[in-house]
Amino acid sequence: MLNWKVLTANIYIVIIICVSLVYIVQCQNPCVDKSSCKCSFKDGSVVDLSSLGNTDSTARFKDVLSPDGNLYSFNPCYGFNEESECIDASICVTTSDRGKHVLYAQPNDGSFQNDTVNKKLVLHYLNRDVGIPAIVDLICDEKAQVPIFRTNGIQLTGLSMSITSKCACINSCKMTGSVIGISAGTVLCIIFFSLLLAYLIGGMVFMRFCKNARGLEIVPNVTLWKSIPGLIKDGVMFSVCRPFLSSNYQKI
Repeated sequence: MLNWKVLTANIYIVIIICVSLVYIVQCQNPCVDKSSCKCSFKDGSVVDLSSLGNTDSTARFKDVLSPDGNLYSFNPCYGFNEESECIDASICVTTSDRGKHVLYAQPNDGSFQNDTVNKKLVLHYLNRDVGIPAIVDLICDEKAQVPIFRTNGIQLTGLSMSITSKCACINSCKMTGSVIGISAGTVLCIIFFSLLLAYLIGGMVFMRFCKNARGLEIVPNVTLWKSIPGLIKDGVMFSVCRPFLSSNYQKI
């Protein structure tokens, strides 16, 4: 007789394990550089900043005043020109006395980094001539149609800046056909698990009402499912022990 209390407890355990595995996978799913404009996750979803930058050699965010008194100009992805000192720049700094412009970083100096401590994605610039990094916090806000740029100037960890935009959100500035951010692998997984669930539910209904099965016998092909652990064990043991087995087999 099927013990429904034990079955319910086992179902809860399976759900907890699945949720934990999903959480672990998400925590270990970094966004990998494709360029200084775009990074992608394992499931094919992306963060794409290419629409945030001007392509006419001007800065999208120009001469933004920071608490340190300096003015900062920033253009994601593409280079801009400002005075003779800042050519093909991503970040240009005008000193507080307004007497000097400093090329702080260029587009190729940028890369995406995953801040696992604060659980956020940042754009990291490092120009060897400057030596002090610039860190741009990417703040996701689906309602921010117009990007908001802020800077706190140079801190102990480097130049601190942030962009609040919908383009800092996953797939918000990328569309592939009619499906947004779903890779072929994800679609196949959805189809597989949907078919598996339909097979189990349909099979259990058939076994219960058509075959009048009881207990574990209502599981379709229950004998096959019971034999799987043993088959896996035999396969593992064979793979591990095969190098130690004699190569002299009896000829048939």
